Amino acid sequence: MRVLSRIADVLAVVAGLLILAIMLGVSVDVGARYFFNLPLVWMFEAVQYALLAVLFLGSPWVTRNNGHVAIDLLLDVFQPATRRRMQGIAFLVAALISLFLSWWAAVLTFDNWSRMVLTTGIYPVPRYYLIALICIGLFLTGIEFLGLAGRARRGELAPPPIDPSAAV
Repeated sequence: MRVLSRIADVLAVVAGLLILAIMLGVSVDVGARYFFNLPLVWMFEAVQYALLAVLFLGSPWVTRNNGHVAIDLLLDVFQPATRRRMQGIAFLVAALISLFLSWWAAVLTFDNWSRMVLTTGIYPVPRYYLIALICIGLFLTGIEFLGLAGRARRGELAPPPIDPSAAV
């Protein structure tokens, strides 16, 4: 599990660097377009692919840190033990969905690789590269969700009790 966590850390750093590259690339593209009338024609596609990579490379790290948006309004009504069980079930379901989608992406990656399918655009790239990113990201996210389910079962993720006097 430590190896997978370390991989998720590295992928999160890569995702952060991609966000920086997107910011710099778009800035250079805008400057080149408006000051020199020389837009970078490949930048739009590069940003699309980078955003896909950011999403799926950063997802395992966000999942491990329980950083996804959660609507826990329903959980607040229940006792802590029930909340833990419900959280654990939700994380387990999320893990199963992520792992299933990862498997499906692996099948699609192989299919696209065997047929050498390319993306459509100015500079086509093999589509299996992009689907492989999805496969890896979803697999690691599924593993992280399994870890969260275990932490919820042990009571490490139980939300704090609601303070009624803090209500607005």
